Amino acid sequence: MKRKFIFDQNKCVGCGSCVMACKNEFQTPPHINYRSVRPANENPDVPERQFVNTACVHCDEPACAKVCPVSAYSKRKDGVVVQNQDACIGCKACVAACPYGAPQYYEPANKVRKCEFCYPRLDANQLPSCVKGCPLGALGMIDLDTGKVLTSLGTVAKVSGMVDNLPELPDKSITKPNHRFILRKPAKQVRYMVVAPAVTGGEKKGSEGPKPAI
Repeated sequence: MKRKFIFDQNKCVGCGSCVMACKNEFQTPPHINYRSVRPANENPDVPERQFVNTACVHCDEPACAKVCPVSAYSKRKDGVVVQNQDACIGCKACVAACPYGAPQYYEPANKVRKCEFCYPRLDANQLPSCVKGCPLGALGMIDLDTGKVLTSLGTVAKVSGMVDNLPELPDKSITKPNHRFILRKPAKQVRYMVVAPAVTGGEKKGSEGPKPAI
């Protein structure tokens, strides 16, 4: 089974529950976030809010693994890129190489850490903490062998309209990232017409209402 994160822009409200779920799972310090939620590039002519939700994208050609001098990174059969903390020497070469900013340097330990797709949870047939923590099912995990998408709200047999990159993210040819997105659909603008009440015979046209006391 090969897994990828899938993010639906139509459902995300930018609440950050996925970020907090990840921090609770791994007890990361305030300045280290394995997942991030930020506003997407917006069109001023289209008054709608949308977000970009990213973490490590577990690339097919991970830049972190290519530059690591001690081979601390490896790729599992399911596509998850993991890091050997014991091997890491804190040189930060992977931090500089990753176009997605996934590796995070933790100075007190002189180590680099990153999202590892919660692989111990995967091995226990559980959802990643960020996916489980999303209250609206905007963040999910897709099984590429079956096409099924698993979210906190349940399983979707098939999803259409997926894309493999967003304008806000690096060119996918650099590292061949493993993520999927469902783009935001244009919002419908609803305009209300206010109709003034009709003037009855008992009312004087142009009469003024009561004035506020001074």
